[in-house]
Amino acid sequence: MDVLKNIAIRDGYEIRYLIREFSGLLKKKYNTKIYVYGSDSSKIFYNEYLKDKIIEEYITCDDLHEKLFCRIDDVENLFKRSLKIEKFLGHSFNLLRMTRRDLGLGFYSGARYHPKSPSSNKANYLQTVNAYTSLLEFWISELKNKKITLFLNGLKDEELVCKALKIPYRILSGSRVQNYWHWALSLRTEFPQVRYFYKKLKNKSFNALNLSEQYYQDTINKKLIFSKSPLRNFIEKSLFQTLKEIYNFKKRITVRRYYYFSYLNYLLNEYRHTKLLQSKFVDQIDVIKNKKFIYFPLHTEPEMSLHWMSPECFNQIDVIMSLSRDLPSDTYLVVKETIYAVGKRDKYFYEQIKNLKNTILLDVNSDSLKIIRDCSAVAIISGTAGVEAASQGKPVLIFAKYSFYDFLSHVFKVNTNENNYNLIKKITDKNFVNKKTKANGARLEQAIIDASFNMKDFTNLHREKFDDEILLRLDKGLISSFRNI
Repeated sequence: MDVLKNIAIRDGYEIRYLIREFSGLLKKKYNTKIYVYGSDSSKIFYNEYLKDKIIEEYITCDDLHEKLFCRIDDVENLFKRSLKIEKFLGHSFNLLRMTRRDLGLGFYSGARYHPKSPSSNKANYLQTVNAYTSLLEFWISELKNKKITLFLNGLKDEELVCKALKIPYRILSGSRVQNYWHWALSLRTEFPQVRYFYKKLKNKSFNALNLSEQYYQDTINKKLIFSKSPLRNFIEKSLFQTLKEIYNFKKRITVRRYYYFSYLNYLLNEYRHTKLLQSKFVDQIDVIKNKKFIYFPLHTEPEMSLHWMSPECFNQIDVIMSLSRDLPSDTYLVVKETIYAVGKRDKYFYEQIKNLKNTILLDVNSDSLKIIRDCSAVAIISGTAGVEAASQGKPVLIFAKYSFYDFLSHVFKVNTNENNYNLIKKITDKNFVNKKTKANGARLEQAIIDASFNMKDFTNLHREKFDDEILLRLDKGLISSFRNI
């Protein structure tokens, strides 16, 4: 396939070993020229592959942070260059800035305690524009000169450049069912194969699903997080961060991702809120018994699920308030924090939710699947809970612009500007969920499985748990992602 001729791959911590071994398969099977992009410190992981000529070149691509503190002397010329690139991409630099945890801090209304860094505190707006201009000029030149035919696992910057240059782009993404994965067509996790396989299953009958296990990666992470007491977690993480700071000082490493005391403050808040969200401040799951309610699981901030996948709707408080506004008087809104966001918010964030009165804030350790089983509907921006609800025939309100399962008749795309009272009243009626919605939900799950590949025990915490069979599945999945469907 011509698309596999010259592949650019973005190095990433969570899939580094997997994607490195996959490079070897691509080289052997298709004689692909592979170019890996990453930080200077990560090059060591690819030295053997460079030596064996499996990888053509490792290119450092940190123009953004290298140019972030440059002095700006010619503002007019800078804007001339930046506007030219924005026109080429069809997007503002600020959309990209929102996806960077250091440069987009002001966009994270639900993450007041996210650690601060030199980049977030010291770089002014013009310096940020200059850095992005330099970075995007680099990517445009690089992809053109190397005649890249496919980009794997790029960030939002690379995705937009690929789109403008009409270069195919794929990112390895979890399918939100068991431990199935797929190659998504964009960072919005476009997954058109699901609809294709859903249609193929139209002549098969399906029984209602009753999910007993959460998404595999969430299960693994939850076990790890709650395996230790909040105090022990705080002490161990603080000690690790302190030793890291001492090491950097001795090695005279001045480039720091986060300020030391800002990170410690975040860890302290994580400790406090882990206790808070399991205390009398929140309700236990038995409170919702016999109540009619819509379930809204909070999303991590900053995270792909908001600022990358749903840039048009990323203010969770706005979504929660609009839901609270439109609920019928006999219906509650149940909100539960995600384990990944504990510590990033301030207490007022939770108090504001409780102050809406028709809301119930649950213990962070509550069983999400039980909440979904008992609810009338689920409301999300993006994330696993929507898939879990839809596959069980429960109605889902999606505030994001895109979702790979929004073709189902019990899934609705909405926004905060609409008055959704009549829709909510309709979907919370006890007769809305029926045999048909349940069968369609089960059919959705099977379509997701058919469109994906099983990654066995591989997770972001078990980065080296893969074998040759998984590499072959990656290859087969990548090829099938180009199938005309």
